[in-house]
Amino acid sequence: MDRGAIGVEPLWSPKDAIVDIVFIHGLNGNRELTWTNEAGLFWPKDLLPNDIPQASILTWGYDANVLPEKFLGVISKNSIKNHAETFCLNLQQYRTTTNSKTKERPLILVAHSLGGLALLLSPINDTCKLSKDLYGIIFLGTPHRGTSIADLGAIVASLVAFFVQVNQGMLKELKAEALPLTELEDDFAALMRGSPDGGGSVKVVCLHEELPECSTKRKVVEPHSAVIPGTDRASIHACHTKMTKFSGPEDPGYKTIRDRLKEWVTDIRNQQAQDSSASSTAAQGSTFAHYGDVKDNGLSIQGNQTFSGSQSFGGTHTHQSG
Repeated sequence: MDRGAIGVEPLWSPKDAIVDIVFIHGLNGNRELTWTNEAGLFWPKDLLPNDIPQASILTWGYDANVLPEKFLGVISKNSIKNHAETFCLNLQQYRTTTNSKTKERPLILVAHSLGGLALLLSPINDTCKLSKDLYGIIFLGTPHRGTSIADLGAIVASLVAFFVQVNQGMLKELKAEALPLTELEDDFAALMRGSPDGGGSVKVVCLHEELPECSTKRKVVEPHSAVIPGTDRASIHACHTKMTKFSGPEDPGYKTIRDRLKEWVTDIRNQQAQDSSASSTAAQGSTFAHYGDVKDNGLSIQGNQTFSGSQSFGGTHTHQSG
């Protein structure tokens, strides 16, 4: 794993950004290659800024390999929860140190496969402060109930474990109906109804693959595992490893993700405009109360009075307590 591909990488940072969109890759993925097609189109950077110019776009990388890239290579032994904790810390640090506005912006996350599981753990992690800003999540092929093909992966991993290092723990976490995944689903359902930090409900879309992998003739994550009950769902006409790679702006898969992101960003912009207008109106229409008498150049105000909006009194005012 290229060490330079670990951590937060900003792809588009407009000065007028109103939201952060963060991409998280999956198993054996990469923060750039996961989202890049064979022609080199890295759509979060090459396409999305043109369609959503007011969004700050980031990608996050971590060592999610279960097998090393090189013979006798070294891999991370982190569990999914370990990755979740690192994600929280990395993103919090970025949003805190970049500028004062960044840490207050709404947050939208797009996660593929294992990245979605790290994401599920992140908002409910005790040390994570991102849940209050979390607005929406798009899951792509995330095995919320585990993946049966992980059993096959474990067998393959066992065969080569004598020669190379293998992250068996992560494979066990991905087995179908694995207990940690069941617990995650229950906890995340509560987050969707409203974050524990006082944030609103989180919008969620679950996308699943339509096609099997060419090598195994099987889907990596079946629809029943890729969908959280009660959320919006759709499919992308691709296999698991290619459902994050698009040919261009007219690719149906790209349009599915882009249109939902645009909808959410528009909602955020409208809400911010409403909040700004309400705040301005409240400031102009503020109320002050006066108790007692005011006498000035023939003007006499006696008793307890309340004035709303902008008020102007000229001259010298004399106040007598009632």
